[in-house]
Amino acid sequence: INIAKAIHWLSIPKKERGSFSMSDIKTMNHNTLMLERFFDVFGIYPYSTKNQNYVKELILYGTKAA
Repeated sequence: INIAKAIHWLSIPKKERGSFSMSDIKTMNHNTLMLERFFDVFGIYPYSTKNQNYVKELILYGTKAA
């Protein structure tokens, strides 16, 4: 848990850090893996400006609002 917490905190600026939930980290990792699979299978380019907001929203889907 401590490694996951450190990785999570290092990726977020200090001013934007909220509460830590291991469940949320697991959900975001699961969502990321599923999205990558969909992108590969359907040939979607997730890094376009048009898709960035949707990808972020889908990665955070199912996490708790802190």
